Amino acid sequence: MTGLARLTKLRSLVHLEVCGGSITSAGLAPLPCCASLRTLNISQNPAIGDRGLAPLALLPVLESLNLSSSRVGPAGLPTLKKMASLTCLGLHGCAFDRLHAAQLRAALPRLLTLG
Repeated sequence: MTGLARLTKLRSLVHLEVCGGSITSAGLAPLPCCASLRTLNISQNPAIGDRGLAPLALLPVLESLNLSSSRVGPAGLPTLKKMASLTCLGLHGCAFDRLHAAQLRAALPRLLTLG
């Protein structure tokens, strides 16, 4: 068992920060096992793209997500819009514009901070 797969045993994990690592989109697959996860910072992982977001949408109480400096872009909008519990979303250095931001704000009524 390697990488984030080891986290499947930490079912009560609330906060996770893995910045500047070598996490890939496929590497995020085990995260739904951490159903208590509220804060996830996986910024500065350029191998994370739009396809990697699907497992994150399965985290029921995720409030804060930082994807800054990843390869997440407009193709990931449909998945991001499903994350209804988000109050904070970091997308610095990603390919989003004001129109995309407006779409996210409209879809995520609890969103207080969008960067």
